[in-house]
Amino acid sequence: MPHNLYLHTAACQSRPVQRSVSVVKAAVRYCSWEPVIPILVSFFVNMAVVAIAAERVYGTDGAALVGLTEFCNFFISLKAGCFLWATSLLASGQSSAITTTFTGQYVMDGFLNIQLSVPTRAILTRLVAIIPCVIISILFPNNLNKMVNFVNSSIGFLLPFAFTPLVKYNCSQVYMGEYASRGWERWLLYGLAVAVYLINAYSLSAPGGGFFGEFVPGMEPSPMKTFYIFLQTVMQLGYFGWNANCMFTPVHAPMMPLEEARPHDPQFAILGKKLLSVSTTATLE
Repeated sequence: MPHNLYLHTAACQSRPVQRSVSVVKAAVRYCSWEPVIPILVSFFVNMAVVAIAAERVYGTDGAALVGLTEFCNFFISLKAGCFLWATSLLASGQSSAITTTFTGQYVMDGFLNIQLSVPTRAILTRLVAIIPCVIISILFPNNLNKMVNFVNSSIGFLLPFAFTPLVKYNCSQVYMGEYASRGWERWLLYGLAVAVYLINAYSLSAPGGGFFGEFVPGMEPSPMKTFYIFLQTVMQLGYFGWNANCMFTPVHAPMMPLEEARPHDPQFAILGKKLLSVSTTATLE
């Protein structure tokens, strides 16, 4: 989700870290397993949504307008069905909150060189992310599902801009060294990247995809229709060109060794410094 780019995690270093190979590998292992349960919950919630929608929503009047806000009405016969639905949404949301807030921390601190204090990061960035959503939900309470559809279509189209580089660098031995994905993992990741691109490229122009295919085929011949055809052609060429360029251009520089500390201490280590300073002082005394 785009707002996660600046939605920093409020995690802070509470103890000094010895960057040995064993410690780094342990940290990577724990961080890799942390989102597993939320992602599994998210997967089963999505599968349940698809199954219920196929049985009770598809083919009914107003099916196109059904969305998250009233979906629990279709299994209201379950005891506390809407409460279960709300809990499932919160749990599935953690799969993005856990992973992408850490990503946002490194993007802001490592690439954009923007360091925020812990209170600012924990409060201000969340307010910036949440307040627009609250305002829109208040002003347009009857159009939330349609807006969610627009947002989901846009996020799907934009996904390769985040996923393709991730696959490229993950599979690059120049960049990742011994940690690079090889063999069947490499082919699987690149296959997924190509599949994600193809599905979203098709959705951009196909009927039912949520983009140009929704209205261009039914338009009468006119300059506006010509413009839309030209626009989607330009977007498709740019979409293909960017993904191909990202996928096939070589990586020239390796990443900084995991065992080396970052050259500039980030702001989220402030609390760790204070604790370390207190601990050191107490030890000396």
